[in-house]
Amino acid sequence: MTLVRFLARLFRAPHQADTFSRFTRLVAVTSVALGTIALILALSVLGGYGKLMDETAERLGMPVVVKPLFEPEISDARPLVQQISRLLGSSDVELLIQRQALLRAHGVVDGVLLVGLSDERASRLTPLVLHGTLPLQGDGESVCVGATLARRLSLSVGDTALLYAATGTNISSATPTMRPVVVRGIVQTGMDQHDAAAVLVATSTLRTWLRISDHQASAVGFRPPSNTQPSFIDDLRAALGPAMLVQTTREQYASMEAWIALQREPIPIVLGLISVVAMFAVVAALLIAATEKVRHIAILRTMGATTGTIVWLVLQQSLRVTATGALVGSGLGYTLLWVQKTFSLITLDGAVYFVSVLPVEISALPLITVGGTAVVLGVAASLAPIAIALRIRPAAVLQFR
Repeated sequence: MTLVRFLARLFRAPHQADTFSRFTRLVAVTSVALGTIALILALSVLGGYGKLMDETAERLGMPVVVKPLFEPEISDARPLVQQISRLLGSSDVELLIQRQALLRAHGVVDGVLLVGLSDERASRLTPLVLHGTLPLQGDGESVCVGATLARRLSLSVGDTALLYAATGTNISSATPTMRPVVVRGIVQTGMDQHDAAAVLVATSTLRTWLRISDHQASAVGFRPPSNTQPSFIDDLRAALGPAMLVQTTREQYASMEAWIALQREPIPIVLGLISVVAMFAVVAALLIAATEKVRHIAILRTMGATTGTIVWLVLQQSLRVTATGALVGSGLGYTLLWVQKTFSLITLDGAVYFVSVLPVEISALPLITVGGTAVVLGVAASLAPIAIALRIRPAAVLQFR
């Protein structure tokens, strides 16, 4: 048995009497595991918010939206579409229709937002439908309502409701109309501002209901090609002038983006404190182990163990403790994320947190961050035990033992 393997066994497998040493190692592993879980959950929740924002904008709307700043709607969107297509170098531009309305069901009236839905966007929204189906072009009186709105009005698939909306090409002088609609589906996007108010209608059907022309729109939306320059949005704003408002996905959900940014600021501080606590627990465990093994270290030093050997063995024990805690914490953390993503156990107040279910993102980034943190934590925690181990004088230790 080599000197290194002998000393490694001494550190790795303490005697039965070393109960306190075992306990301190368990505490150190638990501290690292808890810090790992906190880090993974925090990063995954913030990532889930950002991903949900992008996916909702992609499915329900458009990544970039252009609308008039001083007018409620665009009376003739053809010149604007041509200008955007020329700057974009593509004709992938869509006219968006939205209008506020009232919906009455079971004696309850609530404000809603009518959203025109093209077949392309309907196909992207299909995975989010909880019950029924989405309305397609030519479906007549069919609508699909948000899940929160459906609960508030006690609506189910097949129910009939009354829709009150303003009709006409000029919204400022439009006339109100009442129309019975049939709920064909219930959709849950995850964002409360849509789930609590959205009433999805096929675009062609909505134009018929509102009696507006094919060239009228609430806004114009498009998806920039992947090779679009970052300065394209600024160039587009300059070309369209101050009368047109150009909004990206992040700007469309500015309040939610600001809330996410506010949460990101204290997280490094909180996680840093958790890591410091875990590091002190690891240091305590290594110090106790080194103290209990003073005689063994002294014997091995007299047998020819070099300084490098002692340093490497202490560092190895530190990395073993932190790696074990990181692996255990990662396993538990990703299990909790999977449970939340699958069963949506944690619900939130949509009016406060913008979403009704806590969003999480399962990705490799938290695991990479945790791995790097564990390595740094292990190296830092080994410095004090290494210094103590190197200060051991074999003659002084063995003289009184």
